[in-house]
Amino acid sequence: MSRAKRAAMVATTAGAMALATPLIGQAQTVVPPSSGPCVVVGTTATCTGDVSTGVSAAAPLTALNVNSLTQNITPAVGVDGVAFVVNTLVNQNIAVNVDTGAFAISVQNAIGVNAQLGTFANNLNGDITVMSTGDITTTGSDGINADLFGTGNITVISNGNISGPSSQGIDASHEGGPGNITVLSTGDITSDGEGINAFNRQDGIVHVSSVGTIRADGIGIDARTLNGDVTVRSIGDITTSSGREGIEADATNGAIVITSVGNITTPGDEGIEAGVIANGSIVITSTGNITALFDGANGGDEGISAVVGGTGSITISSTGNISTDGNANSDGILATVNTAGPVTINSTGTIATTGADGIEASVQAGSTATVNLGGGAVSGGTGGAAGVNFSGVAGSTNVLNTSGTVTLSSHSGIAIIGGAGNTIVNNSGILNAIDNGAIQLGGGTNAFNNLGGGTFNAGGVVNLGAGNHFNNSGTLSPGGSGSLRTTALTGNISQSTGGVFLVTVDPSAGMADQVTVTGTANLAGAVQVHVLNPASGTQSQTILTAAGGTTNNGLGLLASPAVQASLSFPNANDVVLTYSIDFSAGGLNPDQTALAVSLNTALGAGSGDLEPILSPLLSNIFTISDYRNALNQLLPGVVLDTETATLFSAEDF
Repeated sequence: MSRAKRAAMVATTAGAMALATPLIGQAQTVVPPSSGPCVVVGTTATCTGDVSTGVSAAAPLTALNVNSLTQNITPAVGVDGVAFVVNTLVNQNIAVNVDTGAFAISVQNAIGVNAQLGTFANNLNGDITVMSTGDITTTGSDGINADLFGTGNITVISNGNISGPSSQGIDASHEGGPGNITVLSTGDITSDGEGINAFNRQDGIVHVSSVGTIRADGIGIDARTLNGDVTVRSIGDITTSSGREGIEADATNGAIVITSVGNITTPGDEGIEAGVIANGSIVITSTGNITALFDGANGGDEGISAVVGGTGSITISSTGNISTDGNANSDGILATVNTAGPVTINSTGTIATTGADGIEASVQAGSTATVNLGGGAVSGGTGGAAGVNFSGVAGSTNVLNTSGTVTLSSHSGIAIIGGAGNTIVNNSGILNAIDNGAIQLGGGTNAFNNLGGGTFNAGGVVNLGAGNHFNNSGTLSPGGSGSLRTTALTGNISQSTGGVFLVTVDPSAGMADQVTVTGTANLAGAVQVHVLNPASGTQSQTILTAAGGTTNNGLGLLASPAVQASLSFPNANDVVLTYSIDFSAGGLNPDQTALAVSLNTALGAGSGDLEPILSPLLSNIFTISDYRNALNQLLPGVVLDTETATLFSAEDF
């Protein structure tokens, strides 16, 4: 979110707060002495029974208790349900404790429960505590309001449902000197404005915890402070309807921590937004799904956005699914530190965008952006967007770690953008970057490490930059097993002794996978042969060519005994695979040999409907022992052995 947008929001909120002065006229007034249903002991007033016209307290009282009611609190239009307002020049604490029991508070053009200490003109010091148990219905103003125009702390605890139409469900605002704000809500909130607003215009800590669901036209939870820490914990679902954030937390300097468990749906703005204007840190943990929809006016914006304007750090962990359908400002996850400091993004869910990057991480020179993907599909949008975009400057370091099964793509056709920084990709799981999955790591010092146990199913482009290295200790498969693809690799390739280059061949089409390398190729490990559409005859295909030269460091073959294959290096650049299919491999018994000869005959006539039987024999078996066992499964002896065992069992019985 831009600074201009934040400034406009501050001005708008200030105007709304200025209009939040309570309207008191027909309420029960409990300034000492005791009167009607209210009893005063010392500086504490307790109101019970019939207070349906509302309750209003003022100094020199310091505490107001409203409980043991006999009916709902339903005052006249413009009158607060329960109000404790001190606006004379008296520094004191205010405590309001309302428990409506089986009844509720219902007000029109007024505040349900209102506590105010001071005014914009008269700043008073002290603490405000509001404890409300029971449901509140309001029209035109806040469900619960706590305004402090001086130095002190604000605490609001709400154990009930708040419903509008209202300005804010809960509004806790610090207008004067430093102090902390704490808002704890366990009920559901429905509001035409913000669900919960905790706004500290001065220095201090802001803490908001919400358990229930929130439906708001404005921001679901808005927590802000000048200098201090902000903590937001949301358990229930949040839905906004007027192009505003689900959760927003901002500070000029400080640490922001957001934990969101429920699902968030918002049109035209962020699902979760956190911003530190100057220096500080941001930690966001989201386990629910986030949907940021395009509302026709705004951009749809990010699912999760975190920006530190100065020096600091950002950590985002998301396990839910994120979907945005807005424009180029609508990343799934955006994390940016503008001066210095690291960024870490952890994601295991599905992220899908239509107009921007699935994940964008940006840091400055000397800092590191790390993205850890533990599964799921991350898809970027159009206009040059990527699944993962490292948009940092030259001298920054980018690290992408993938585990589990991860699919990267974008509508632009780009899986990963490395930008101007130095980018390292480490894959230990199954990384699919096949369709619309070009890898563009940019002009830095880059590396792609396909680690042992990892499988990289490559698309048409893997651009690491000239002189940079693709290191394969796992399995490299152009297009994935069972499909044909030529992968153009810019850089050098090295395959270790544990590495596998999985090559799909199509004898019927006379084609095979191929990797073309602009630099050098140093090859150990093995070439694994996967046969698609088997046909008879001997064929040779170039499976790798390196313009800078190819070195054979003991490259071997991993092929079925039914595939007679060999590797050759006919020149300084190419690796050629020559193969033919013969099911009658050596070491078979007479029955197995007879079956193999029949399979060869069928292959010569065209495999046809036998391909589902032939392909596993050609692609998934690599030892003669396993091959013999596979043939046995196709022989009638397996069926006869089963029937014989059944017969003997019946005879024994």
